[in-house]
Amino acid sequence: MNLAVLDSVERRQGDFASGMLNGARQAGGVIGVALLGTLLGEPATSAGAQVAEYVAAGVLGLAGGLALVITSVATRLSHHE
Repeated sequence: MNLAVLDSVERRQGDFASGMLNGARQAGGVIGVALLGTLLGEPATSAGAQVAEYVAAGVLGLAGGLALVITSVATRLSHHE
């Protein structure tokens, strides 16, 4: 992912792009852990763990599908240039 992001910007903007990518990755991790912890419940139960697991699997599936669509569109656009 780093290579894709850094290749998509001009060389002089590489530091900024790298910082934005790092910040987005860290923010996503914090939000993900907080949401899954909330779904897990207090005290943690197996039902809560199962719900958190399903939500995480769903989000992963959606992110994978979105990545495939974006990659496909970007490939088509680059072939038209």
